[in-house]
Amino acid sequence: MYHEIAAAAVDEHGAQHNRAELAMLLAVVHQVIKPRLIVEIGSWRGGSLYAWSRLAIPVVAVTLPEKAAEPFRSHGARMVWGNSHDPGVQAQLLAQLGGKYVDLVFIDGDHTETGARSDLDLAARLAPGGVIVMHDINLHRRHPGVGV
Repeated sequence: MYHEIAAAAVDEHGAQHNRAELAMLLAVVHQVIKPRLIVEIGSWRGGSLYAWSRLAIPVVAVTLPEKAAEPFRSHGARMVWGNSHDPGVQAQLLAQLGGKYVDLVFIDGDHTETGARSDLDLAARLAPGGVIVMHDINLHRRHPGVGV
């Protein structure tokens, strides 16, 4: 099941993930972490939103509208449009969460060290005692300045 979801997320919905790694993450999230609520920071085309939706886990996502690639699909996620580093956008995200803590935060937003640290700080506030997963944290051909 997880391999099929990961393959569809990558091949049909534009997720920029290694299929096997995504399948493993989905299995761990679904079978071990068992989150009731996920926040995704950075959504690009919505490929990982597709994967979460196949697990029937509610998702709130925050992403820059200009970074969402066409075609973008939320796959049922509640969207907050804007920069996750902006206090106003963070307030909108908190309002969407309605005072609930998050079980899992998936960070795939700003790929700079400063931006990733900011998103990590936000995730720590959203998910005390929860799980934080970061994507694209090492050098990558699309983001050669990451990790420098």
